[in-house]
This record gives sequence, C-alpha cells and structure tokens, in this order.
Amino acid sequence: MPGALRRLLKQVRDPSPARLTLLEELRRQLPQVKPGVTLDVGGGRAPYRQLVPHTEYLTLDVDPTKHPDICCDLHHVEWASSYFDTILATEVLEHLYDPRQAVREMFRLLKDDGVCVLSTRFIHPIHGVPNDYYRFTADGLRHLFADFQDVQVIPLGNRLLAIWLLATHLRVPPKIKRLTLPLTPLTRLISKVKVAHTAMPLGYVVVARKHPPVPTAAH
Repeated sequence: MPGALRRLLKQVRDPSPARLTLLEELRRQLPQVKPGVTLDVGGGRAPYRQLVPHTEYLTLDVDPTKHPDICCDLHHVEWASSYFDTILATEVLEHLYDPRQAVREMFRLLKDDGVCVLSTRFIHPIHGVPNDYYRFTADGLRHLFADFQDVQVIPLGNRLLAIWLLATHLRVPPKIKRLTLPLTPLTRLISKVKVAHTAMPLGYVVVARKHPPVPTAAH
C-alpha cells in the first residue's frame, strides 16, 4: 500500500468516542499518582505505562500469550498484600464475573495510601464475548469501592457521544459504510465535548485511595 494512502487511512480510522474520552481523562489523572510500584491489570502491552509515574511497573493478565509479569485471574491473585502503590485497571471490570471480589482483591494488594485508577463502561456495545458481564452506574461503582476513601467517579462523555458511539457501531452494508468514512474524523471533535454531570455517560473513571485503618482508642 502506498505511504500516502496508508497515512490517509490512519487519519480516517479515528478511535471511538469511548477510547478518546478515556485517554483524555487518564492523561489528567495518571500523572498525579505518587511514583512507586504499579500494577497494570489487563493492560496487554501496557499502553499507559508512560503516563504513570513509577519505580517498577508490573502487568497482570489471565492470557499467557500477552506475557504478563503476573499471569492469573484478578479474582484471586497469588501476591503479597499491601505491595503496590498504584493499581491501574482499564476496561476490565465489565469482563469480571465477580466484580466485588476483584475490587476487594485490588484493595488487598494496595499499600496504605495507595491509589486505584479504574475505568469501565456504562453505554457500549457488547464486546469481548463470551466474557462481557456487566455495565456500571456511578452509584454501583461507589458501592463497589465502599472500602476505599476519597473515591472520585468521573463520567466519560455525554448524551451526544453516546448517540454517536452507537450510530458508528451499527452493522450496515459495506457500500453505506464507505459513505460514512469521511465523517469519522468528526469523532475527535465530538469527543472534546465534556460535561460534569450526565445521565448518559459512555463510562466512568474511578480514582480511589486506600487509607490506613483508623486506630481505635485504648481503654
């Protein structure tokens, strides 16, 4: 394929609104974490490694073909408690059959004052079949992270982006699909629309801190 055509196709195939809004929020949140030992859950080739201040960076995945540092299921991780300063889990929670247990396990693995940065979907087509189990609301995420402190649940996108995402995922005949290609670069522009509160987000980023237990008064 000629180089000019390859570059043109790369410009046309913009990421989805879900991916763009997630990346924008991670670029805000991840540089703020304290440098330390980081665990990237389900991170594959660790695309966000450069965004995270770290002294050591480990990956965890259930798929051995991705060559993770820790190959296991997040529901039960054979690793020392209170080991990691930061846990990053992007687009993983909806693929876990027991998200409550997975969040408990991340809580166990974090040091006191450690931070979990997690993202998940609310409006999104089914993906990762057959292991796509859940969609989450802000209230549901706050409930799951009840053991943490300083929990932020940040919406990604809005009603306009939800409509755009679903429209661009429609299964249409190839001829019609080709007619829509010139419109796909608009995704980047639409993805810049951000609101603080929305009833129709694409998903959420959760930033939650594990505080040390409060000592009980001696009697």
